[in-house]
Amino acid sequence: MFRRQVRLLRLFLLTRPSIQTALSAEYAFPRRFVNTARQLRALNSFMAQINTGNSVEVLTSEGTTSTSYTSLATPGPTANAVAGISGAIEVTVSANISIGTGATGAVGLYVDGSPYFDGVVSLGNNSGGSISVSTAGTITVPNLTAAASHTFELFYKTDDASVEATFSNRVVNVQPV
Repeated sequence: MFRRQVRLLRLFLLTRPSIQTALSAEYAFPRRFVNTARQLRALNSFMAQINTGNSVEVLTSEGTTSTSYTSLATPGPTANAVAGISGAIEVTVSANISIGTGATGAVGLYVDGSPYFDGVVSLGNNSGGSISVSTAGTITVPNLTAAASHTFELFYKTDDASVEATFSNRVVNVQPV
C-alpha cells in the first residue's frame, strides 16, 4: 500500500508542479522515495486531502409505513469514503420528505452496516394536511479507522404506521476531514 501511495503522489505531483514545490519546501519530499516517519505522516495527510469524497443520489420518490429504519424499493443511496489520518468523515444528507398529518418521517444514517445516527434529517407534521419539504443536515462521524474505506447508507422510517412517509431526491455526500 505504501508504494501505491508514493506512485499516486508522484502522478499527482507531475500534473501539479506548484503543489510539488509547496510540498518539497514544507515536507522536504525526496523525488525518489519517502524516508522518514515525518514525511510518511505528511504523505498520508496529503493523500487524505486528495480523496475528494463521494456524493450519491437516488431521485426516485418512494414511501414506507415502517416504524423502524428500512430500505426503500430503491435502496440507499450508499456512498464510500476513505478516512484520512484524523479518522473523521463529514456526512451531508438531504432529502425531500412528504408526510401526512400527525406523523414524522426520518432518515437514518448507517455506517459500515450499523445504525449510527437516528434522524439525520426529519420532518414532523402538526398541520391539518400533508406537507412536503426538502431538508438537509450535516454531521461529522469521528473515530473511524484511518486509511480504511467506510460505507455510509441511508434508511427511512415513519413514527406512525398508519401514515406513509415518502422520500425523494435522496442524497448522501461524504468527505474526509
